[in-house]
Order: sequence, then C-alpha cells, then structure tokens
Amino acid sequence: MIKKLKKSVAFLLSVILAMMINLPIGTSGIFDSLLTAKAAEVNTNSGITINEASTVAVSQPTAGDGTKSTPYLISTVGELYWFAGLVNGTLEGINQNKNACAKLTADITVNQGLLNDDGTIKRTSVTQWKPIGLSSSNRYLGTFDGNGHTISGLYCSDEEYIGFIGYLSNKIINTSVVDSYFCGSKYVGSICGYNYYGVIEYCYSDNTVSGLTSDTYVGSVCGYNYYSSDSNYVKNCIAMISIEKGSLGKHYTISYSASSTNRYVFKNIPDDINFSNNTYNVYYKDDFAKGKIVYEINGSSSADTVVWRQDLSSENSRPVPNGTSDNPSPIVYYKYLNTCAPIYTNSTAEASQIEHNYVNGICTNNCGVPSKNSSYYQIYDKAQLLTFAEYAKNCTSSYSDYVYANLMADIDLSSIDNWRPIGNTSFGEYNGYFNGNGHTISGIKCEADEAGFLGNLNFGSINGLRVVDSYFKGRSYCGTITAKIDFGTVSDCYSDATIQGLTDNTKVCGIAYVYFDSGSVRNCLANVNISENSKGDHYGIADKYIKASFYRINSNPSNVAVKEGYAKIASNEDIASGKITYLLNNKSTSSSVKWRQTIGAKDSMPNNTSVGDIVYAMYKDSCIPTYVNDSSLSGYSSTPVHNFINGICEYGCNTPEKINDVYQIYNSAQLLAFAEYSKDCGSSSNVNGKLMADIDLSSVDNWIPIGNTAREYYGTFDGNSHTIRGINCINSNAGLFAENYGTIENLIITDSYFEGTSYVAPISTENNKTIQNCRTNVTLKGTKSNTVVCGISCNNNSSYPTRNNLALISIAEGSIGNHYGTNDKYFLNSYYNVVDNAAGVEITQNDAVEVDSKKLASGEVTYRLNSNIDDETTVWRQDLSVNNSLPIPDSSSPIVYGKYNNSCFVSVYTNSAKLSGYSNTPVHNFVDGICTNGCGELDFKDNAYLIYNIDQFLKFEDYIKADNYVNGKLMKDIDLSSISNWTPMGDTSNKYYGNFDGNGHTISGMTCNNSYAGLFYYNYGTIKDLSVINSTIKSSSYGGIIAANNYGTIDNCYADASLKGTSSYTDMGGITGYSNNDSKFNNCYARITVPSGSTGRYYPISYGYGNINNCYYTVVNKDANVTFNEASAIETSNESVANGELTYKLNKSVSDDTAIWRQDLSANNSVPMPSITGPIVYAVYGGKCIVSSYSNTADSKDSKPIHNYVDGVCQNGCGELMLEDNYYLIYNVDQLVKFKDYVSIDNTVNGRLMADIDLSAIENWSPIGSSYNKFYGIFDGNGYSISGLTCNNSYAGLFYYNYGTIKNLSIINSTLQGSKYVGAVAAYNYGTITDCYADVSIKGTESSAYYGGISYCYYYSTGRVNNCYARITIPEGSVGKCYTISYDRYSYCYYTIVANNANTSVYSNGTKVSDEDLASGMLTYKLNKSLSDNSVVWRQDLSVEGSRPVPDSRGKIVFLNNNVYQNSQKAGDVSGDNIVNSTDAALVLKYINGLTTLTEFARTVADINSDGKIDIFDVIGILNLQEN
Repeated sequence: MIKKLKKSVAFLLSVILAMMINLPIGTSGIFDSLLTAKAAEVNTNSGITINEASTVAVSQPTAGDGTKSTPYLISTVGELYWFAGLVNGTLEGINQNKNACAKLTADITVNQGLLNDDGTIKRTSVTQWKPIGLSSSNRYLGTFDGNGHTISGLYCSDEEYIGFIGYLSNKIINTSVVDSYFCGSKYVGSICGYNYYGVIEYCYSDNTVSGLTSDTYVGSVCGYNYYSSDSNYVKNCIAMISIEKGSLGKHYTISYSASSTNRYVFKNIPDDINFSNNTYNVYYKDDFAKGKIVYEINGSSSADTVVWRQDLSSENSRPVPNGTSDNPSPIVYYKYLNTCAPIYTNSTAEASQIEHNYVNGICTNNCGVPSKNSSYYQIYDKAQLLTFAEYAKNCTSSYSDYVYANLMADIDLSSIDNWRPIGNTSFGEYNGYFNGNGHTISGIKCEADEAGFLGNLNFGSINGLRVVDSYFKGRSYCGTITAKIDFGTVSDCYSDATIQGLTDNTKVCGIAYVYFDSGSVRNCLANVNISENSKGDHYGIADKYIKASFYRINSNPSNVAVKEGYAKIASNEDIASGKITYLLNNKSTSSSVKWRQTIGAKDSMPNNTSVGDIVYAMYKDSCIPTYVNDSSLSGYSSTPVHNFINGICEYGCNTPEKINDVYQIYNSAQLLAFAEYSKDCGSSSNVNGKLMADIDLSSVDNWIPIGNTAREYYGTFDGNSHTIRGINCINSNAGLFAENYGTIENLIITDSYFEGTSYVAPISTENNKTIQNCRTNVTLKGTKSNTVVCGISCNNNSSYPTRNNLALISIAEGSIGNHYGTNDKYFLNSYYNVVDNAAGVEITQNDAVEVDSKKLASGEVTYRLNSNIDDETTVWRQDLSVNNSLPIPDSSSPIVYGKYNNSCFVSVYTNSAKLSGYSNTPVHNFVDGICTNGCGELDFKDNAYLIYNIDQFLKFEDYIKADNYVNGKLMKDIDLSSISNWTPMGDTSNKYYGNFDGNGHTISGMTCNNSYAGLFYYNYGTIKDLSVINSTIKSSSYGGIIAANNYGTIDNCYADASLKGTSSYTDMGGITGYSNNDSKFNNCYARITVPSGSTGRYYPISYGYGNINNCYYTVVNKDANVTFNEASAIETSNESVANGELTYKLNKSVSDDTAIWRQDLSANNSVPMPSITGPIVYAVYGGKCIVSSYSNTADSKDSKPIHNYVDGVCQNGCGELMLEDNYYLIYNVDQLVKFKDYVSIDNTVNGRLMADIDLSAIENWSPIGSSYNKFYGIFDGNGYSISGLTCNNSYAGLFYYNYGTIKNLSIINSTLQGSKYVGAVAAYNYGTITDCYADVSIKGTESSAYYGGISYCYYYSTGRVNNCYARITIPEGSVGKCYTISYDRYSYCYYTIVANNANTSVYSNGTKVSDEDLASGMLTYKLNKSLSDNSVVWRQDLSVEGSRPVPDSRGKIVFLNNNVYQNSQKAGDVSGDNIVNSTDAALVLKYINGLTTLTEFARTVADINSDGKIDIFDVIGILNLQEN
C-alpha cells in the first residue's frame, strides 16, 4: 500500500511540476515613465528630417530588473530607447547602469522601410538612434540577448562609435539588425562600433554602413575588434554587406580582427571600395537564399542545439539566430530528397538514394553534380564547376584526399558577381589535379585576398586551362590561373585577362605567384592587361621558377614596371610566326603536344587545346629555323644543320656544341647563349659549361650575371684553365655569376671591371656551393657604405667554403663598403695580392694570406695552392722559367715541386721532378711528440693532433684554418707568454667544430687583446679538461678566458685570468663572453680579476642564454667599478676553494678514479684543477649528514651522509631537503634557499611547500633561477604562503625566469622593485602560473621597466597566467609600465589596486574587484569558475572579517545561495543555480527513480528533513521551500 501511495504521489507531483514549468513568470508593479520630447530638427545637407532620439516616448520594461539572471524583457521601441538611455545615463531621475542586461521578446522596428534595395535611404524623415554605450568612458558592460529577434530601421550617425551598440565591453548575442543605416567618423559597424574585451556572437546584419574620414574603421558587423582572443571576439555572425557610395576609411567584411567563423554576402559594394581583410568567407546570394550559409556556419550540423535557423519555405527567408529562443525557426538540413541533387531543406524526412541520369555529361535532373571517371570529376557547366568548388574544400595535402577534375566544355562565369577562388586559406588550399583539356573559362570577376581562378594551389597541378575575358583584383596575391602556388605546378595554360593589385605589397602575376621553390610555372602564355591604378609588384608570368613561358603586355595604362623573372617577352612577330608555340612545346612536335597554331591565319595565336595544327621548326641546309605546319615541306629537314669549325657554327646560330651534357664554349656569343640556357637550370636540372678558348667580353656594354634570385645557377662551369677578360659589370650584384649553387672551377678572369651596390665579386656575388682553383686580376668598386667587395666571391654557406683561389685586386678610386682580399667568410687556403688601392680603403684579410710579387714569382704560392702536393694530380701550375710568371689552374703547365734537403722544410721550389741532393717529402724526427727538425708539424694519434709545445699549438691553429673539425689534445702544459697578442683560434668564417681535450694540462701566460678575445673565437665543438691560468683578456665586444663565443659544450674547465672590457657594450665572462641557447657549461670554475679602467658588463661564466650547470666562480680582485651580473654560477669563497669543498662539488660528490677535478690539500693555496693525475678529494661526514672536512685520504666507513628527518627537517642541521614523489619538500626558509641551490645545479627539479614561510629575514631576495638557468620544474605552493619577500633586482620576483609550472601559491606582505621586469611570482614567465595569489608592492625603477602583479608574460611567448588574483600597491616614485596581472597571456584573472601612490598609468588586465566583492566571497566563487565542490582550489572563510581568497584546498568552500555567498550550500538547491524551485524537486524525483545521479553536495542539500536518506518527503520539502 505504501509503495502504491508513493508511486501515485510521484506521478501527481510530476504532473504538477510540468504544469508549473509552463506557467508564465509573474510581473511586478513596474510603471512607465515618459520623458519630454524635443522638437524635430532638419538635416539641411541631406534633405532628410532627423528626429532626435529624445523625441521617442520611452517606457521602462515591465519585466526584469536588469541583472544577468533577470534581464529587462524588451518588446517595444519605447522600451528599447529607455534601455539605451539607462545605459548611457540620459534618463532624467534614473541612475545610470552600464551593467544592465536585456533580452528581446519581440521584433522591433524604429523607422519602417528605411532603405531601398540598393542600400540608399528611402525615407525623408527618420528618428535618430543613439548607440548603447557612447564612448570608452561610457561603454556598455552588460549582456544584450536578442533572443533571435530582429531590430530594424535604425538610423545612426554623428557619433564616433557608431552601431546598435557604440562601445562594447561585455556581450551581445542572438541579435539581428536589418534595414538600418550607420555612418560615422571613427568606428562604424551595424552591431557594434568598437569591441574592447567583449563578445559578439550569433548576430545578423543587413544594413548600409559608411565612413566619413580616411581613418574610419568600417565593418558590416563591428568597426573595430580590439583583437581576437578567448575573451574578445566576433564570431559565428552573418552579414549582407552594403557600403554607401562615397564611404571613406578602412573597410572590413565583418570587422577588423574577426574570427574566420563568420560568413557574409556582398550586396551593394561600390566599385572603388577595397576591403582591407581577406574575402574568403564570402558567399553568393543564392547560397544565402537556399540555406547553405546557415548549414555551414552551424559547422555542417543539423543537431537540435544549433543556433542559426532558417525557414526555407517563406519568401525572402534569411538566417535567424534563434535556436536558443522559445520559438526557434526550423533547422536546415542537407539532404537528397527524391532527387540526385543535394538540397538544403527544413524537412526531417529520410534521405533518398542518389540516382543520376547523365546525358552528355550533364544530369537531366539539373542536380549540378558532375559525374566521376577514374577519380576525376567531369565538369560540363557552371553548376558542376560550383559543385566541384565545394568538393575542393575537403581536399588536404594528403595524397588520398586530393580532388581531381577534367574540364569537358567551355564555361561562362559572367553571371557570378564575385567569384570565390577554388582553394583558399579560409576553406583550404587546393590539392589535386585540374585538367583544363584546352577548354576556356571566361567572364570571371574576382576580388579577393588571393585573386585567381584558383586561390592557392598547394600540392598538385593545373594544366591545359584557358582563362579569358576576366578581371582579377587581389590584395595579397593576384594571378589568373591561380593567385599563388605553394608546391604545385601550373603548366600549358593560357590567360588573357585584366589584373589589378590593390595594395603596394600585392604580388600581381600574369599566371601565378610562386611562393616556395618547389612550385613552378611551365609552358604557359599570358596576354597581360594591367588595369589602371594597379599597385604592387608586377610580373609577366610569375616571380620565379618559370620554364618555357612567355607573355605579351596588351595594356598598361598605369605604366607600372613589369618584371620578367625567367619568363620571356613574346613579340607579335614571334607569336605570329609560330616560334612561341614551338617553344611552348619545348621544341617537341609529337602528336601529344598541347600547343597548336595555324600559321598564316588571321590573328593566328597559340592555343593549348591539343587540337589543330602542330608547329614544326624546319631547317633548309641551316640551323636557322622556319616555323611551319607541314613537316614534309620539300627541301627542309626537321633537324638543324650545324657546321662546327673549331667549336663554332659557321651559320652564325651561336649555339654551343654539347658533348657529354656539357656545352663547349668557344666565343662570347656562345657564352651569352649559355647564360640563356642557365635560366632553365634547377636543383635537378643542371646546365653545364666548359670554356674551350679564352673569351673577350669587352663588346658587351654591361654584363648581366649568370644566375639570380629568380633562377640560381645549378651545374658545373669549368673554366678549363681559360681566361675571360673584358667584363664590364655594373649591377646591384656585380660578378660573372650572381647566385651560385653549383661548381665553378679552373677559371681565370682578368682585365675586367665590377661595380655594385650590394655585392661585388668577380666569380660569384652570392656563392652557396663550390668555387675552387680560380684566379682573378680585376678592378673592383663598391658604391654604398654596406657594399661587400671581395676578390673572389661573397660566400653564404659555411658547409661549402671556397678553396684554393688566388686574387690579384685593384680597388677603384672612390670605392666604399667592406673590402676583402678573397672572400668575406667561409673559405680555405686562399691568397691575394693588392695590385692597386686607389681608394685607400682597408682590406680585411680574415684567413686569406696576403702575398707579395716575389712569393708569386717564386712558385711558393702555387705549391701552397696545391696544399703542398706536387704530383700529376695538381691543378695549379707555373712555369718558373718565365720572369714574373703567375700561378695558373692549368694541368698542362709545369708542376711546381717543393724540395727538401734532409729536413721537413721546403728548401727550393722548382719545375724539376728530380733535383740532386733533395727529396720530395719532408723528413720528420718525432721525439716525445716534437719534430727535432723544428718544423712544428704535429704527431697524429687516435684521431687527434698531439700538442707538446707552443709552436705545435700555433700549428694546430693553422690546421683549424684548413679544417675546422680537427681534434687536438694537450700533452704538456704550454706557456703563451712569448706571444704579445694571441689571435683566438677559429673566427666567424671558420668556427671551431672539433674536440679539444686539455687532457688535464694547463695553458698559461695568454695575452689576448681583440674585439672577440679568448683562447678560441667561436666554439661550436667541445672543449674539456682544460686549465687556462695567469692570463689577460682585453676585449671591446666579447671576451672570455676559454672562448669569446660558445655555441657548443665546455666541460670541466678552469680559468684564472684578468678580464678587462674596453667598451660599455663589452660582455666579459669568466669562461666565455657570449653563449647561445644550445650551448652548455658543465662543472667549470672561474677565478676572475678585474683590473683598473675596466668597463662593460661582467658575468661569472658567460653572457647570453647558455645552460650553466654546476659552475662556480671567485672574484679574486676588482679594481674597477663594475658589477657582476646574475648568473647560475655560484660564488665561492677562498676558504671553500682551499679546504677542498669546491673540488668535491665540481665532481658532484664523486670521489673515485673517475673524478676529473683534483686538488692537493696539503699544498698552500691549492685550487681545484681538471687533472686526472692529482690527488682525489674525499668528504668526511663524521657519522652525520654534514661534511666535517675534506681529505685526500679515503675512509669508506665515513664517506656517506646519514640524515635524521623529523617533519621534513633533518635534525642534524644539514639543510638538505627530503625527496618525496619526485618533489623536494620545503618546510622553512633555509630549505627554500637550499631549493634555490638545487635549481642552480639542476633546473628541472620540483619543489612543494609544506608550511608558510617568512622571508623577512632576507634583506634582498635573489630570485630562483636566472637567464642562464631558467626554471623548468614544478613548484607547488600547496596552498601555503610566502611572506616578507623583499626583492630589488633588475628581474624581481620569487622566480627569475619560469619555463615550468608554479601553482597554488600565495605571496603576501612583500615588496618588489626592478629596472627591467617585476612580478610577484616570477619576473618573466614562459611557462604556466595558475591559482596564485599576490598581495604585494611593485615598483619599476627605470622608465623601460615592466612590472605586473603576478609576472611579465610577452604575447609571443608560450607562457600563461591562469586563475590568479593580485592586490597591488604602487609606491611613490615608481616609473615604467605597470600591469595589474601581466603584460599579456592571462585568463580568468582578477585584481585590486590597493593604492597608486606614484599616480602612474596602470594597464588593467583581468577583471577589477572591489573590496566588497572580495569580502563577500564573490571573487573566490569566480576564481573557482562557479564551482563549489571538493575539487575547487580557491577557499575563503567568510566568517573572518577581512578574509580573502587563498589557493588552499584545506580551506572553506564558498557557495552561492540566493545571491549571497556562504560557506554552506542552501538547503534544497540541488541544481546549484542558487535558487530553490521546481527544477530541484524534479531532479530529486529523477534521482529517486534512478534516472540521474547527484553529487555529494547535491545529496546533502537534497536531504531536507536530515533523516539521512533522500525520498519523496524531501521532494515535498523542496516544493515548500521554493522561491517566488
């Protein structure tokens, strides 16, 4: 009986609840108020009578109180104008409320029928609309929900911020604004003029917008969106765009900085309007009517939850954002319904089976779907082409997703207002193969960011297409066949279209712009028509990577410069003769050629239809072609007839003979022909040449270098020991070659003149590969202060140094720039002689060797150019019997031999292979690694040169110049004090990549005074186990004892030297001057002396970004007023050095035979040194965990620490931290300091606070980590706080650089000030800071300082600051830029400015919180993102006066009950929406019947009668408690 009663009651309650849910909300007594109307005013400029907004009789909405949960419900014009007045503060007797929220309950029309169909104003009398939120100081902060309804007939002008909403800083959603006019001088949009950290979503616009000045921002939805982010966006909006004729300013399709999720249709656009953003989301008008836009903006979804709806059955239907309203419009589906044509429909009927009926390629059902043959869509008409364009949206760069097409007929697209290119950055680049089959597409009108038939051809190809009678206007790229090519190919295509660039940066091309070097344009012809006022860079075909393509300029009214690239201009004569057709077919005459032409016909033109007459090149006893359509023409042959005599054709064709794929070049005409052939070379298609005679180019007025940025030279050019003379080259890049990616060798250039603005070099101005065995004797001139002038080449590629070259240079009078003997960088074994220096400029030697005429004549230079080799394989030769002879790269000339007289030194250079009393090889006599003959050559063992003395060390330096990968190993200590000024090993053109093993030995007495000063110049290799002592380093740029610059690894090195910087910009380091991110320093020690007069910046180990691990330093003496900048190295006292502690640390507590660092503790003033032969240092613990002493004697019983942890603190007082779950546990200030030491040794360690810590005893906190040792670990505050932190540093914060994670931490009662970056948690953040609280004083001490309540986080960084709260006090005298949270990269953050005693500008980011909101618990609730369960981090005890949120999961949870924040949840509020109503009762009913689950908190508040169970009596209790 009881069970039946319960079931009956449950059923009855369910019925009652259902009835209650459908009851309307009761209304309270809200009275209308009317304001005094003002007389209408007439706008004499337009003839339109404009009635002021104040003439509207306003009335307060009868429902709602303006809060977010109970917004004003607006249904009339009067209520809408009343709401605008409330927000703007213009209602008499009513306080302004910028936070008021509203919701439309009906469509509202202000001025009926305001606009004509063309967007112009129809009415002669209008009522003015004043935007909601008039300015930045009077912005709208509430939420406006259009609820799917429409506002029409707004007339809004004469304001800076123009729109339905003027200045938005919160939200507008689900709103349509139509038939309205918006015109302003600053920011103009239909929905909103200016959006600053607001949200505009699911809004519809069909209005006319207009700008009044050239600086106006005009958008169809929003004029200016501050920037797109998670909290500031314009998305999922639809617009019909009409721009008033004569509108000025910057025009945007949706808004400045809008999301790509928006959609729009061009409705009324004047010809002179160009949009400043891309137009890829543009749709056609019939897409609008048939529902396509709605379906696609919903993400191709037809779920019940979609917002955008459209009734496709109604006339003039349009999209409406009313999916969340009480009476939504029908959903749009994409289905096949009794047809083969997919349609957009409101029908929920099941889709039918697709059945086509193709006749001549076109389905008779008019579905517009192309048939498919072997993966290729067969396209016969416009409808099928548009369908294919839709299919192309789904292609990807994966080969399996390519989309293919065959064009089967000519297609006219003139009926389309604005063609949307196939394949674009919005809908996806085109990947696939499009075969035009020689058919024509005509009538295209296209204005887009990437304008063309295709937008962006990514992978794949397009071929055989003709595009004519079309007009393309592009902002970024403008082409005809495709705007842009990434990796694909356009081939055998023809265009005759008009092109126009819309900006100064537009790339305008007759065919396409090639973006990457893998893309190309081949065998194409363009008739180029450039429109008036075209802007940008113009190219006949493409910018680069062109083969066998031609263009003709039909019209160019703007007279813009058109660049050839590697295309060729086609003359009318060449076109008519058939020559161009023949060349377009790559000189092929097979039946499969694409290009055809009937020669002799009227207006004969090449066509790419593969149908028609083939063009043949026929020869009649000659090599000069005649182009015909008849291959059997009597007396003619299909092959040219050359008559080569001594390599030169007597018929004058200037064609070089080709033997074994190498052109044989005998004269200047053939060299010019070779230069033309080289335009077709590429990385996989080399063009090779070989000089067969000396060539004089003096007849060429101005030589154009072979190879340039459009088509670099690939191939081998063999000078074959011949000479080119008489070159006159005046160009930006002046040389025989410009960009060389091949091989140039065995060449001589003499009696020539090169003058340039960028690079001047006789062999190659920008060399990227091989130049060897070349000689020049030329005059050079640079014409700009930054011109690079070189005797051989200017080099770009360190992997391919030029080698074995000789330059005899004359510098012309007036030459300026940077002059080099042979090369600017990356070269080996090269020599030069300065013949004349009329300009008196400094000629930089680098590692080239300057030689005099005597050495040139003696044969010594020839011998050296051959790398001391004197056999038949040598390239360089010289006839020493001829007076003043020069080395020549000619294997037919006499060999130069170096002869040795029982020695390892060359005694004489001769052309005789045998010379009595002399041997051909050096005779060494190595004793203990040193040749007793004194040659200085090094013994070589185990892949390393062994170095015993100073001479061998210098010789090793020479070896590095020849091969920068050589390895060296010290075998003895070396004293360099005899060298007055050491030149560092390796340089910018020859960086050291080898392995230098100090082997425990010492280099002493080094004096180095250089801009880059150190033992090494650039280290990219490894330097280890080396000591450099008693040395002096002096530098104006970078100075370090081991190396000036480190990009490699330096391990176990000791340095003891004097460091002196000579410039305020000098960077001096104890180990290296500079280091990059990839460099490493491990286990190093530096003892530094700073002499009087030093200046610059000093660093214990190195300046830069190197990874410094377990490194130490001691400042022995400092006689100059310099400061050592912070670094990860640890400063060490002389006591720690002398007693062995430092040696033990450098070995990372290792005390066995593997220990590298050694020290004799019995010697006075001994120091650690990397020497495997010295005494080992052992630690003595004395039965505890603290080292009591260090010894050279091992004691196995007392060599390990013994800890005694109590509550995480070792009772023995060692200060070491307990490790648990990979976290070091931190209980007190000493352990926090110890943790900081751990980070300096290993920056990936994790830490966890176990108690609150007071740092007030530390006078100036040094942040954890540094620029050299960034923190990559996890620091868990664990809900505890750090207080009393005082930090005055350039980078001020608890942490220096955070690249890891810092969480659940409070920093309170602390003071931080800095000159660069200041943040309570971290000075600079590249990682994650989450759930942290700061109550601090922050101060910038320099005008360039950045300081924030939590951290500094740059917007390009990967860092984030999430869910944080900062209370900041800005003290008097603070300067720089202050941010409440962080410079950027923050979300869900809040702040309170306690005081601004500096009266400085504060950049507010995050949400401002009042003390009232803080005390009430509201902030805690928000920080928890409205959650109130055990998972929340932020807690607050609301019973304590002045309590604040803390990220401590042990605290009390904050609940929201009846709009009151409490530490307990309201009884009966099962849903957690802070209201007890029928919804809660229904949830409990479902729970009782097993239809849902409840959380622990929900079950607690559901038990109304507290009987420990949840049943029907609790449901009744909830109904009794429900709120009205």
